[in-house]
Amino acid sequence: MDDISLFGGIAGNFVDYGVWRGGSSMLSALTLIALNERERNIYLQDTFEGMPKLSDKDVDIHGVPYSKLWEQEREFLSVSLGDGPVFC
Repeated sequence: MDDISLFGGIAGNFVDYGVWRGGSSMLSALTLIALNERERNIYLQDTFEGMPKLSDKDVDIHGVPYSKLWEQEREFLSVSLGDGPVFC
């Protein structure tokens, strides 16, 4: 989501591809809510099938293992969006 989409007169919903843990999507949703943009929805899309299995090499720069899907969902749901416009 960007300023052109919000303030440039472009109507419609948003699709966020490759959401991983959903941080940017949460920020986008909170922005829509703060601007009272209740007519727009955000559709989140990612793939969790067909990806290589995680190994001990799948860590961040600090050696922390990357999250699994259930951890991502839990983190996303921990942010209160009320009846916000997000669909997973």
